[in-house]
Amino acid sequence: MTFQLRDRKYYEERYDRITVEDCLRQERSLLEAHKDYENELEAKGHAIVNQCAWEIKKILLTKDWYDKKEATVVEWMQADEARDKMERDGVSPKNILCKTCYDHILEESRSTWEREGKEEVLFFMRCPGGHLPMQGVFQDGTELIIKEKLCPECNAVVNAKRLPSEKAEVKTKYSCSSCDYEEIDAFSLSNDTDKDDTDFQANRSRFCLSGQGLKDAQEAILNMDRMKELVDTWKHEDENREQYDSVAQLQKLTIPQVKELIAATFEKTDYSNLLFEKPSIEKYVSMEFSLEELETDNQLASTSDVRKLIKKTLQNTNWRLMSDGISYRLGLMTGRIRAYESKEDQFKLIAKQ
Repeated sequence: MTFQLRDRKYYEERYDRITVEDCLRQERSLLEAHKDYENELEAKGHAIVNQCAWEIKKILLTKDWYDKKEATVVEWMQADEARDKMERDGVSPKNILCKTCYDHILEESRSTWEREGKEEVLFFMRCPGGHLPMQGVFQDGTELIIKEKLCPECNAVVNAKRLPSEKAEVKTKYSCSSCDYEEIDAFSLSNDTDKDDTDFQANRSRFCLSGQGLKDAQEAILNMDRMKELVDTWKHEDENREQYDSVAQLQKLTIPQVKELIAATFEKTDYSNLLFEKPSIEKYVSMEFSLEELETDNQLASTSDVRKLIKKTLQNTNWRLMSDGISYRLGLMTGRIRAYESKEDQFKLIAKQ
């Protein structure tokens, strides 16, 4: 049995080769697009634009391949490990007979094979007497039947014939007896490993991120994200100019300033003993206050009056009375105000008005 799980380095190189292939394909597609223009000046202009576009796309593309590498390598290794376990645990089918001498044939090797969308163990069985062909049999005793190649034009069976070729090449001619369809399949046996590896290693250093190249890509993407946020902010402000003009006109009050403003509001009213609790500094700044009323005939009218006074006082500031409103108990009224500090929060504040 040949185990399919390899050393991790094998899977990393396999992933890198796919990365290089995709990056080269997209590079050629973008950098050669200007060749479609007949006008030389126009072609040069598009070549410059496409080169700049490729430099940006290359950063995003190579970073995307890098981000997916670890999970993909682990997935491949786990899949091969599962196949190895399936092969180890597979039980060779019994009582399979040779189609020539009817003797029991025996397992020679095994591998995984996809059948009806599911991987199973396929056992390759050989007759002890040497009769051919070998049989491929699944664990449940079902024989593997290799379907004949069919003509794509008329669906008839296609004949295969080996053609004379160079030593480093295998050529097969497929021809249909029912129509004129012919196809020649060529497979190269030449070993261009040295040249291929030279090109691959050069492109691997360009497209498979690591070390300083990875740091440069991460920094470039971070700068792109910052620029996008800045441009989005400019666009949002331009589309909502009226609201942002109102934000600019808000009084941005500090905690001492808002205390002083509210205190001045209640100086000439029937409410007294205005007190502020220690501000709460959490997700946003809020502050509870209390004030007293010596006597009243209508608690609802008093709380409504205080609520209106607070709202009017804070209307042109970055502070607001919180939604729980004003509470009244035994002549003591309490409430909370909160600050809107960021430009975004202040925009939302104006937008709600």
